[in-house]
Amino acid sequence: MLACRAASSSPTSWVLRSARPRPGAVGVTRKQLRRPALVIPFRGVRLLPGHESWEERLLALSRGLRADAVFSHTTAARLWRLPLPQRLARDDAPIHVTVPSGAPQPRGAAVTGHRADREPDALRGLAVTTLLDTWCDLAALLTRDDLVAAGDAVLNRAPDGDAGSYTAHDLRTAWDRLAARRGAARMHEAVELVRPGSASPRESLARLRFHDWGLPEPELNADLFGPIGWIACLDFLWRSRGVAGEYHGEHHGRQWREDYRRQAMITDVGCTLVVMTSYDLGPGADDLRRRLTRLLLD
Repeated sequence: MLACRAASSSPTSWVLRSARPRPGAVGVTRKQLRRPALVIPFRGVRLLPGHESWEERLLALSRGLRADAVFSHTTAARLWRLPLPQRLARDDAPIHVTVPSGAPQPRGAAVTGHRADREPDALRGLAVTTLLDTWCDLAALLTRDDLVAAGDAVLNRAPDGDAGSYTAHDLRTAWDRLAARRGAARMHEAVELVRPGSASPRESLARLRFHDWGLPEPELNADLFGPIGWIACLDFLWRSRGVAGEYHGEHHGRQWREDYRRQAMITDVGCTLVVMTSYDLGPGADDLRRRLTRLLLD
């Protein structure tokens, strides 16, 4: 006999508890549960068409999990809106669920289960690992660069919404408390490189390139002033060398007039502006490295 539980008071999803449907459970018939139109994101879960977004799938899945289970790793990172590489941020990526040590590990075709003791937090009706614990768990899955980009984002967050409340020390303390082992070397390297102030993952990546090239560390999102007052907030500023750096994404191609005016104002106060794009962090990295080395070290 199947017990059928709705995921909300106005059900758009159901969690099936046993083998055969029971007509009339939460107002749904056996025929309705078996109809082809229902979406089946996970075994034992049914969703109405039009209600199968990523978060709605998580909400439906959560109804069939243990009460002390939490979404974790990259799943929690997405819920916290931390930057992730595209392959891990896809809607069809595995769903990570963590249960306390000693509990049966969650299993399923789309579920990756973990056993660890984690403090729960709540986001949009879902139980998740805390922001700091989420970053620590990512150390087992991300590259150094991606882990730093996520860490930069953590340092720009706070539970009360005030930027800058978290520090690298908080990340280290969280790691020590968890006593995690997987990704330890990567975490210890990344925690020395995280900085508050990076406004995007690409800015974090650019800053890591500067570090790896042996360049001085720039101020991040720094204000530049001239005789007339404030001129610009710059992605990177080597103030003592009179060099500024700006990362331009795809949208900058549509605002070239404003960019040109801004660049003229920056150069008018004797500051050399280096504009970089995704090409300069990839195939054109050698040219960017040579130019910055000449400007900053020669």
